[in-house]
Amino acid sequence: VLASLGNAKDKGADAAIKNSSKGDTPLHKALKHPHKNEQEGVIKKLYRFVFKPQLNIFLYAKPEIILQRKKELSASDITSLTSEYKHLFNELGTPPQYMCIENIEKAKTIFKIEHAVIQLQ
Repeated sequence: VLASLGNAKDKGADAAIKNSSKGDTPLHKALKHPHKNEQEGVIKKLYRFVFKPQLNIFLYAKPEIILQRKKELSASDITSLTSEYKHLFNELGTPPQYMCIENIEKAKTIFKIEHAVIQLQ
């Protein structure tokens, strides 16, 4: 799950959550799959001009855990997407703007997210 929070100083934090298997924009698809895109350099250059939320969070877990809750993807697809998103987040920026959090314990995950939001203010 990807979560992006807009400017918290605006009319409240604007949150967008995307399922990693569907609902991504063409730009996000191209950024996630650069080896599949012949115009990789052009798209990454244009990405500089796209609005970027102050906080982007990628929550991930082991494929076995995700498969217990969601049946849409195979374990290999989950592993591949997790690797691609982690690589993308490392390429696009650093914490706190781009954070990858292994979602094992709900309380710890919520604490990390709250701490990141507080750092924005």
